[in-house]
Amino acid sequence: MQRLCGGPSVNHFIVAAIHVLISSDMIIFTLTYVGLVLGTIPGTRLARSSIAMLGGIAVLLFHRMGLSAASGQRRRGK
Repeated sequence: MQRLCGGPSVNHFIVAAIHVLISSDMIIFTLTYVGLVLGTIPGTRLARSSIAMLGGIAVLLFHRMGLSAASGQRRRGK
């Protein structure tokens, strides 16, 4: 295996990059962004606002962000 300056192999970085690219966060972001750019999802009657809301719901359903963080509420110390 080829090493860069004695660090992790190049293959490790490639695998890490692929993992990031296919994560649920990236999939949700990409689908939402494409829907917003197109203005609608072909075959549906969804507008941009509905697409954005579905993207937010997907983030919550996949537990990528908590409800309190999504609603902007902060935790208060005791």
